[in-house]
Amino acid sequence: MARHLARFRHDSTFRLHNLVIKQEDGRYIVGRKETETYVSLPQEGAQVLLLMKRGLRAEEIQRRLPDHDVPAFITAMIGHGFIHQIDHHNVIDTLHPRVRILMPWLHKHHVEWLFTFPMKAIYVLLVLLASLLLITQPTSFPTPKDFFFLDSTFLLLITTSFMGFLLVFLHELAHFIAARSLGISARFGITTRAAYLVFITDVTNLYSLPRKKRYRVMLAGPLLDLVILSLALLLGQYLGSSFWKFVALTEIMGL
Repeated sequence: MARHLARFRHDSTFRLHNLVIKQEDGRYIVGRKETETYVSLPQEGAQVLLLMKRGLRAEEIQRRLPDHDVPAFITAMIGHGFIHQIDHHNVIDTLHPRVRILMPWLHKHHVEWLFTFPMKAIYVLLVLLASLLLITQPTSFPTPKDFFFLDSTFLLLITTSFMGFLLVFLHELAHFIAARSLGISARFGITTRAAYLVFITDVTNLYSLPRKKRYRVMLAGPLLDLVILSLALLLGQYLGSSFWKFVALTEIMGL
């Protein structure tokens, strides 16, 4: 556990880290972006933190909230890594190290144009055109035969594996870019699920955003899948390319 976990007195004062404190559904989301640690607290918990932030001593906070165990709450907050100093002495927290920012050079202004109205209009247009194509020309929908677009089984196996990983990578990358477009950090990497190697995006800092803004990050991956599928269907039909029908079929199986 973190050091200095219970080393405070009734007359101790505290200095908090830079915390996110926001109300949501009658409770408060409290967290620290640097460590991606978030908790849900009742109103009294948020009140204690605000009183600590104002510099009140532990005993003064307890007097204001006599029906609550303030020392136990403070101990829990130290355990979460939310308290920076006790009586002007740093709290050394080994459980919640600062999260290393992936692609620190990628800033909000680099990617937010992907979510502007003109770009959204292009995405919607592609989906509408692909939908119209399937309605007017049902035969344009990929069939299992389109999967075997190569004569070599070996090359087909390699291509299928590569395409599957690429599409999953792009799906997770969309979540990551959406998070960066809103100015929050995210972690992007490779892990395993059972016997499978998978890409994953950790967007815990999503809790620091208003609920309406979270949808961009959560839906970015599935919506990119839909755009890629629409583009592949259109290119496969109008270019007569078996490769793009293969891409569309691979995307459908992935969905």
